[in-house]
Amino acid sequence: MSFPQKKWGGAGGGRGNFPQTPYIETLLDDRKLRLSAPPVGGRGRRPALFVTVVGGNPRINVYTEVDTDKNGGKIVAKKDALAFFQLLETLQHIIATPEESRWIMVNKLPVEREEGGGGGARREPEIDTKTVVGRDKDGVIYISVLSGDNERPKIIFQFGNQYYHQLARRDAPDVKLENRVISELAARAWVRLMRAATANILVDMAATKGAAKAAKKLAEGGQGGQGGQSGGGNYRMPDNVYAKSAVADTTSFDFDDDIPM
Repeated sequence: MSFPQKKWGGAGGGRGNFPQTPYIETLLDDRKLRLSAPPVGGRGRRPALFVTVVGGNPRINVYTEVDTDKNGGKIVAKKDALAFFQLLETLQHIIATPEESRWIMVNKLPVEREEGGGGGARREPEIDTKTVVGRDKDGVIYISVLSGDNERPKIIFQFGNQYYHQLARRDAPDVKLENRVISELAARAWVRLMRAATANILVDMAATKGAAKAAKKLAEGGQGGQGGQSGGGNYRMPDNVYAKSAVADTTSFDFDDDIPM
């Protein structure tokens, strides 16, 4: 399966001297798959959260829809595939656990080396964003992406009924379901859809990339990549260069400084 190229940069873009990754539209770009939240401050447009895959790496994107917000109102949690699926498993754990809980995944990005001997001293990755998932005291499950800049909006996206589609029990069609029940069903559906769609997109992207490399090598008469240990001078990016992530249960300590719950 081949993918049409939409534009350069997309939801990601380059970093440092690395070229920007061409963004490719997928099923995940369907606006119906976006989560929404009440407008910040009670006025204006509703914020949105959605997943994309850029260069084989999942990203969770938030548009705050705040006119005065930085970066055009966009906050992006950049992850590699394993970190993203770990987050989905964390949500699955929250769905299966009725108690109130809160988990955080810290997303770090590499920084430029400091000038000095030996090509510069290695610097620790810096916190770029935090992805927060949990269940509140009313049983509602939520997700939030927080910028490393504490001045940026902190928006909670709750899993619940869709605007045009509401669930009810057959024996009580006029009785609203408990928020806990609706949230669990909605979160479970979102996790399953994101898991299936993202896995298929990652496999297709890898196959497309592999086929392109094979075709290029064939066109070059099989001489490509024979220039020594470095593969003909090609730069090999470090493993998991897009994000270094860690997830931890934050139930046992105060997290109110990060998200208003």
